[in-house]
Amino acid sequence: MAILNWNLKKTAAAALATLLVVGGLSGCGTSANAEESNAQTIRVGVGNAWAPYDYVDENGKAAGYEVEVLKKIDEKLPEYKFDIQPAAFDTLLVSLDAGKLDLIAHTWRLNEQREKKYNWTKQSDLRSVVRIVTSKKSKVKYNSIADFAGHSVYAAVGESTSQQMEEYNKQHPDNPIKIVYANANVTTEQRYTALAQGKVDAWYCPEPVLNDMNKNFGGGLKAVGKPLEQKNTTFFTQKGEKQTKLTNAIDGALKELRADGTLKKLGEQYLGGDFSQQLSASEEY
Repeated sequence: MAILNWNLKKTAAAALATLLVVGGLSGCGTSANAEESNAQTIRVGVGNAWAPYDYVDENGKAAGYEVEVLKKIDEKLPEYKFDIQPAAFDTLLVSLDAGKLDLIAHTWRLNEQREKKYNWTKQSDLRSVVRIVTSKKSKVKYNSIADFAGHSVYAAVGESTSQQMEEYNKQHPDNPIKIVYANANVTTEQRYTALAQGKVDAWYCPEPVLNDMNKNFGGGLKAVGKPLEQKNTTFFTQKGEKQTKLTNAIDGALKELRADGTLKKLGEQYLGGDFSQQLSASEEY
């Protein structure tokens, strides 16, 4: 009987220990799940056809340099969970204004209008150098927006340089720029073909975009003249206290990613070079 009682006590002790271990593990899981469930979901809009920065890959997933940067930022901010949603460029600002997105990325550059309307990150995710692009067969020399006068030039509604061209046309109605607005239905390949064949005279884009188009569609384009623009890029949110908290957190993460070489590494992988330098105000134009 003594042996039986001892065995019963031993069995009960083992069962209790098992319950404690399982309960402890369950508690750890609950804690981790609670932390994840408490994270605020941030709906992040990115471009769907702006390779190599933001695009949709062959598997239908958001991909590109800025997408990878956003993922690295998300890893550093446990209080947030980024839901990255690719969309057409001309819908991003509209969706942000309507409250359908919380943050947008598309190699955005600041201008006076955007500076007044939105919150933006002060730390840049990359240095954008915009070049004028034409067919390799073109003999026309372009160095500025004024040189576009009388020529057809691709543009996108709401884009910074297109707004400058629109303003130029208001001031020079006798010899305006022939702005060709490329909507979301115009693919990158169609844009390339129109430029390479001279159906549209010129465009403007960052160098990595030009290199990506030449690589994928035949090498028929070239950059001409001096850079049209060199600026830091930024992410936009609506104005507000919560949005300021978000952009401040992103700034902290971007500063770390620049310091530890992550932005440089991603630039070399996706853009063919290091574009991680944060420009001073005097270096931007």
